[in-house]
Amino acid sequence: MKKRALTIAALSAALLLGGATVAVVAAQQTQKDVQAQLGRTQKALTESGLARMVSEPYQGTAFGGTQVTTITLMPETADPMVIKLNSRVYNGPFPQGKRFGAATVITDVQFEPGVQAQLDRAFGGQKISLRTDIQFGGHSVTTFNVPAGTITAEGTTTRWQAASGTVRATEREVFSAGQWPGLVIEDQDMRMTLGSASWQMNASQQPDTLGDGKGQFTLASLEAGAPGGQVLKLDRLTVTSTTRSQGPLMSSAVGYGAERLEVAGKTLDKLQLNMTLNNLDRKAMEQLSALTRTRKTPDDAAVNTLITALLKAGPTLVLDRLSVGQGKDEVKFNGQVGFKGAATTDWAAVLDSPELLMGLLDVRLHGEGEAQALNTLAATLAPDPSMAQGLIQAGEENGLLVRRGSRLVTDLNMDQAGLKVNGQPLQ
Repeated sequence: MKKRALTIAALSAALLLGGATVAVVAAQQTQKDVQAQLGRTQKALTESGLARMVSEPYQGTAFGGTQVTTITLMPETADPMVIKLNSRVYNGPFPQGKRFGAATVITDVQFEPGVQAQLDRAFGGQKISLRTDIQFGGHSVTTFNVPAGTITAEGTTTRWQAASGTVRATEREVFSAGQWPGLVIEDQDMRMTLGSASWQMNASQQPDTLGDGKGQFTLASLEAGAPGGQVLKLDRLTVTSTTRSQGPLMSSAVGYGAERLEVAGKTLDKLQLNMTLNNLDRKAMEQLSALTRTRKTPDDAAVNTLITALLKAGPTLVLDRLSVGQGKDEVKFNGQVGFKGAATTDWAAVLDSPELLMGLLDVRLHGEGEAQALNTLAATLAPDPSMAQGLIQAGEENGLLVRRGSRLVTDLNMDQAGLKVNGQPLQ
């Protein structure tokens, strides 16, 4: 797709990101201490590196007040997006004369003039709506809605359906869920259609800036291709992520699953990829995150100190599952990558020597599947399906595959003793 199409797609994605970000900000504005909440939100956004936030002085009376906040998304990029939030706070106990509560916050969203003009045309006069209902005790519920719209620029048309979501905030946790029925981007050379999407996220504060949380994103379908040409199709994509504290350490896991992928005339069913990064030194990760947000070039010595701390903790990248198919048609892999270092290992010296570092590398990979399933997969992926049987036979003859009953198995190990496949040194 041409660059202009990607620009329009990026604008649409930024619009939704802005809506979600605005909702989280609005959800934290309690009548009791608006300024304190804004201060905490400003700190969180700044530390994330994704946004910068500036608030004007709060203007209020016993009945409520107003607050103007400016958020700059992706501030370190060449083309950041600026969003202004104009919030009206209605104090309880019956804000706006309606349901019992501490306050209600109604927020108007305003983009930069050029972007706002495009959105006004795209939305047909409708606006992004944000409403936050705040309970006594500080808990809040924010609902946000992004209108359906159409933008046409330089021959590319982008059409999206209305998106909506909810953000529930407590003192230490935030829960978010939303849905987006779909998006179409097309020009004379390409058409891309995204089906219904939904997401769920929750995060809890920790003493540091990293936090814990988990999220799930689901996309019903994706289809892209040139008119009359081959089409890429993806059905029922699910993406999950989890970050979890474990004392002074932390772990991060990510998973991808798809019901079906069709590309270049080939079809793969039931794809799954799950990976976990374990034993991460939390303090070092926080400091490394802070370094990546600074505009200054990090000092090599400081970076090496943090990497040394990370290596001392014994980080391990685990391939929990890489699989295609299911049941008797499944071919799967699992394994892990780590470092075998003694407690006395001088990691600072190891970093200065690629040979020492490679010598401590420990890699294990296991794969298996029914012989027929592996033959079918090879026939799908090979340039010529007739090559599949010959490739599998060559793998067995060379010791890369071992037959165990009706299954074919492979085990790869690499450590300081070298590379072995099925227990034999690779020649």
